[in-house]
Amino acid sequence: MLACAWALVWLLQRLGDGLVLAPVLLAACWCGLRGGRVIAWAAILATALIVLPMTGNGVSDAERVQVHMQLACIAVGAYLAGSYADAQARAIREISRRDRLLLHAERLKTLRAMSVAVIHEVSQPLSTIAIEARALVETTQAPDPSPADIQETAALIARKADHLAELIRRLRAFGSGGNERRAVQSVSQLVADVVGLAAAEARSAKVAIVCAEGPELKASVHDVEIRQAVLNLLRNAIAAAPKPGGVVTIGWSQARGFAQFWIENAVDSKRPAYRGMGLGLIISRTIAQAHICAAAVETPFDYPLTTESNFRDDPYVGAIRDFYTASAETIMQHLAEGRDVALLCEGDPFFYGSFLHMYDRIRSMHPVTVVPGITGMSGCWTAAAAPITYGDDVLAVLPGTLDRAALATHLKSADAAVIMKIGKNLDKIKQALADAGRFADAIYVERGTMQGERVMPLAALEDGAAPYFSIILLPGGRGRRIR
Repeated sequence: MLACAWALVWLLQRLGDGLVLAPVLLAACWCGLRGGRVIAWAAILATALIVLPMTGNGVSDAERVQVHMQLACIAVGAYLAGSYADAQARAIREISRRDRLLLHAERLKTLRAMSVAVIHEVSQPLSTIAIEARALVETTQAPDPSPADIQETAALIARKADHLAELIRRLRAFGSGGNERRAVQSVSQLVADVVGLAAAEARSAKVAIVCAEGPELKASVHDVEIRQAVLNLLRNAIAAAPKPGGVVTIGWSQARGFAQFWIENAVDSKRPAYRGMGLGLIISRTIAQAHICAAAVETPFDYPLTTESNFRDDPYVGAIRDFYTASAETIMQHLAEGRDVALLCEGDPFFYGSFLHMYDRIRSMHPVTVVPGITGMSGCWTAAAAPITYGDDVLAVLPGTLDRAALATHLKSADAAVIMKIGKNLDKIKQALADAGRFADAIYVERGTMQGERVMPLAALEDGAAPYFSIILLPGGRGRRIR
């Protein structure tokens, strides 16, 4: 780049424009941004070795001052660019280090939450070993000890000691900092280790864990991180399962060259919702952590429904209304006591956001400041590599809760469309797209920008219900001005 800049300077000089060093300034700054201060100093030194001989004898004082001022600008610009690049690199390394510490802290938090069950799991084999060891001593001190009894007792002690050693190995592996590099692991062994860690908590909750055997797979993973993710999902399933007598099933399969873990459980509708413990919480907390002081009071608002229902249904309306009212009252209680309140939301708060209902209840009584966010649909069409609108395209954003005829009408008139709130409305939306003649162009995105992201033509998706984090895109192009 620096050589090209000097070639341009030489060309401008041959054309009679004099010694113009602006291209060299840009090239030196580029070198600093790409390589940091070391490369910036190299560019400054090379430039000085070329420029200074040009300002020797035969050059007027005015020209010499002008060239030296340009050289000084090049030196300052390149140094600042290099310093910025170095500072940015340091900041990225520090953020990465803090993310690793945060993940490790979350692992320790999970262990702390499991401490009672873990203590029971460790103390039970220790107690058995102590009892059997005393029995073994008494047997050997008998006048006529039985070799068979001695052998049986020693074998039991050995089994319990092996079980205890294996449990401690799993806990130490989970609680350690972990190896940042990927390692090849047996998927079946990984699942067995995770089930072993959660077994005590499941027994305490009177929930059975069933392992559905899958194919024998080897996967390249970050060992501790994948164990934490699967363990969190398994613990969530244990918490949500009916008690007593609930069953949680965990298994794995292979799809498109990847190992996929799945966990199933029945849901006890009489129990309250439980707060999740997945990695999504870690990511959002990483963003907000720097702005939350240690004395802050944190209050979770657990959304009562995770699949879209018809908004006209009385149970849906009642549950949502009660949730928003109770949440808004909690916030206003904090405000009335003189506290400032920050409500964290995903996406943009004013775009189909749950925050809207809080806002309507609070804004007439307290001042509210809203910080704009990035909508989920923009992340989804980027994940699908699908430009959504061109030129004069009209974009329609449609909730899937509309009836079939209304959906079809909007889809016929719009150049591009985004359909949200899929859930149980998937089959109806497919029919509406077919009615509008747009079914073949539709793209389905599931869990866009998250772990487990899926992008496919809607025609390739099986019928049924879609998860909460799903969206259907209909890219535009009819209003395109330039081809």
